[in-house]
Amino acid sequence: MGIRGELFTTQADSPKRTYFFNVKETRRGDLFINIVESAKRGDEEFTRQSLMVFQEDLGEFLRGLNRSVGFLQDYRDKPKAQEKRHTPNEAAGEGTPDLKGKPPMERKRAVRRKTAPKKPSARKLYVQKKPEADG
Repeated sequence: MGIRGELFTTQADSPKRTYFFNVKETRRGDLFINIVESAKRGDEEFTRQSLMVFQEDLGEFLRGLNRSVGFLQDYRDKPKAQEKRHTPNEAAGEGTPDLKGKPPMERKRAVRRKTAPKKPSARKLYVQKKPEADG
């Protein structure tokens, strides 16, 4: 085992961030990749965020990452005129109401009404019975 369990490390630099990819080993011998993002905030301050992916989860993690990268590449290459944005309703197989020509707030309410669960009225929740007067 290396220093702090590190077996291998490499980094990728971009103008705003640096990414570190560290292969580490736990005390029990389990291997994992520690992905760290370091971004400069201000003149001398850095923020760091870390993600650990264990060896047994690596296959699923890479499949998800590759699908996301493929989507980004297809999306970037697609002409803007052919773009179609999917709403959560469409992803679930539900159609969206025809809202063209309606004001933005009304469109937002219609979509919210269709997707949000109905809540009981506040008036019904707080109605109390009056105590009966002793006569």
